[in-house]
Amino acid sequence: MSRPPLFWHPKWTSFHNQTLVRMHLQTNREFTIGFNRRGDDFFVPGRLTFGGFYPVDGDIVSKEEALELLLAFRTEFLQSTSLVWKLPPRYFIPEVFEQQCNVAETFSTQKVDDVNQHIEVIFWNEHCMSRGNQKKKRQLVRMNVEYRTMTLGEVGMCYEVLRENRTSRGAFVSMSQEEIEHCLINWPSEYRLVCVCLGDEILATALTVDIASDVRYVLYWADNLKYRSNSPVVYLSNSLIEEARSHGIRILDLGTSSLDGILDDGLFRFKKNLGAKESIKSTYKIQFRTGDRRIFEKLLAE
Repeated sequence: MSRPPLFWHPKWTSFHNQTLVRMHLQTNREFTIGFNRRGDDFFVPGRLTFGGFYPVDGDIVSKEEALELLLAFRTEFLQSTSLVWKLPPRYFIPEVFEQQCNVAETFSTQKVDDVNQHIEVIFWNEHCMSRGNQKKKRQLVRMNVEYRTMTLGEVGMCYEVLRENRTSRGAFVSMSQEEIEHCLINWPSEYRLVCVCLGDEILATALTVDIASDVRYVLYWADNLKYRSNSPVVYLSNSLIEEARSHGIRILDLGTSSLDGILDDGLFRFKKNLGAKESIKSTYKIQFRTGDRRIFEKLLAE
């Protein structure tokens, strides 16, 4: 039995108030899926970034298995309700999720494609950045800034940088300081709180989480508004990439650069200038109808 990615770990899904269930196929393969229910809608994966059916053995998922799983999930949980399903970006374990995307596409009544951006850590080097960012990094090096891991006692200082940054953009930090502390205490191998500092001043900070053995996700990052003109996130991103490489990480996921399918051009260019690649992250809404079971059975027979 292989260790599942973090979003399918029982302890982690419980903390995020997800229902995690096991499903069995006639082939004796076992799968897990997490979801929430709000009103008449089921949400996979609820509060989390993405979800779907993950095989306990970690092996390839065929189209037939993806169809059987969706049919079984509909039969056991959905009945006449609808499903809102956020699947992973296309780069994430395609041998498990590609066919699930294809099946969701077949039955969806509504689809939203968001743009996700990530760094391919193995192939990245400084020349992947824009020339402007290469220059900014050299300037920060000359300032003698330092990249380091923060202690639990320093969470409050980092949280204040995150909060002020989000507030300046009319947004908010979706996790409380206490929730971040809880994650750092309970998953010390997965969560990291890091910063770029100059003496006692925090110039930029990031909270990352290892969502798979070779994928690290930047959950939050932000610059100190006082130092924005110095572009400390450039140095922060470089340090995150080099640290990820030293830890055997293949992908550093920088998150989506669109909301509900509408691209944030500035955010997209910012990440691209750091050397990020793009992939599609789809959300499907499936409204099951009476005749869908016959369609399932026809597709399975093909």
